[in-house]
Amino acid sequence: MNASLLTPKFMLLIGLWQIFIVQFGWSQNADSAKSEKNDQLVVIAAEALSKHRPKGAAIVGDYIKVQIQNLSAFRQDSAMKSKPIKMELVLNGLPCSDITSTNIDSDNGTVIFWLDTTSLSLKMLRERLVSQWDKDVVCSVSVCLNGKVLNTSVKNFKIYFITPRLFLHGLLLFLVIVILIYVLATQTNIMRVGEGGSPFSLAQVQLTFWNIMVSFSVLYIWILTGNLPELPGSVLALLGISAATTAGSKFVSINIKGGQPSTPPPSKGFLIDILSDDYSTNIQRFQMVVWTLVLGIIFFLRVLIKRQVFDFDDSYLILTGISSGAYVLLKYSENKTTGPANEKEPDSKPVPPVV
Repeated sequence: MNASLLTPKFMLLIGLWQIFIVQFGWSQNADSAKSEKNDQLVVIAAEALSKHRPKGAAIVGDYIKVQIQNLSAFRQDSAMKSKPIKMELVLNGLPCSDITSTNIDSDNGTVIFWLDTTSLSLKMLRERLVSQWDKDVVCSVSVCLNGKVLNTSVKNFKIYFITPRLFLHGLLLFLVIVILIYVLATQTNIMRVGEGGSPFSLAQVQLTFWNIMVSFSVLYIWILTGNLPELPGSVLALLGISAATTAGSKFVSINIKGGQPSTPPPSKGFLIDILSDDYSTNIQRFQMVVWTLVLGIIFFLRVLIKRQVFDFDDSYLILTGISSGAYVLLKYSENKTTGPANEKEPDSKPVPPVV
């Protein structure tokens, strides 16, 4: 009796087990078939689209073309035709989520990626490298297809963040701009308080300095990448501070002089002029010069090496504003000693004639 009762239950369990095995086997076979199709996709080549790049190398800012074997057959599969494809570039095993494909040519099996200069993934890759020069920047290149990283045979692809040649080109470009400004400074009064051999104005020198830096950065990045860089708000604020300092300096000088132009003394030399008033060297002028140079060096190196316009922190802008404000306010005391109130009144008594 017990055997007769167990037999239907036993047969039911056997049937459920067989159904489970069949379903599991089908699922496993489907996953296996899908995996085999993905395993057939292999990255076999990568190159920069620019003709001026050496074989197997690219510079950040370039477009690169990645060749994928069997991509055409993969796209023609009936199961994949209706599904969207998302491809991300993979460098040294690191999926670059912010570097996605810009063009997919299934017939030729090629995918185009843009090495964006502002990519955070490239920044992370750069931080892992020992050196930033060409002999040490070697990466493997692959593609992440819908979340799966493909096998690759490209193991020695070079990513240049900056090369010695580009570095020298940047220095030469900067030198040309400096020479141009030097010629204008010596032939005109662009950085002087008046005409002729009058002293150099610290405010006008600072404004000229930042105009050189910003114009160089825009031109340099545009030549290398073909794209005009975005100017952060901090850079515009910095130019505004320099322009306001120049305007404030002019206003104080004219106001102290009673609105009447005066003949400036002859120049004593560039450094002496920008660091001193008519009597001595001033600490507020020195502070303004030092911080302008410090921020200028940081700005210059960021543009030259990373090809990005540096976005200054608010604290640096406040520091620049304090230095410029102190210069303008204390310029009042500098000029007051030479203003109309301190000028010697002429003797009103008539001079007796000489007999």
